[in-house]
Amino acid sequence: MSQKTKKKVTRALERIEKEQDGLANLFAAEYAKKLEKDLYELTPDRVRILFTLKDSICWLLHIFFKKTNKTPVKELNVARERKNFIFNK
Repeated sequence: MSQKTKKKVTRALERIEKEQDGLANLFAAEYAKKLEKDLYELTPDRVRILFTLKDSICWLLHIFFKKTNKTPVKELNVARERKNFIFNK
């Protein structure tokens, strides 16, 4: 991963962590989007970070480089499996 991409990813994660309304700002700026119930995609540069929210905690589920417009099913399945583990604890 290039230094530029690392900085973008770090900034996006810090924004979620530090700002009370960080997620709302990310969605408003179209920097994040909802993929399905309880599964979201953060989109800094070409990197995609799939995450969920539970009990006011942001859980990072999976990170990958996106090469097409559509999120690959394989990557979604990894995130879904991890999300289900978190929600079924």
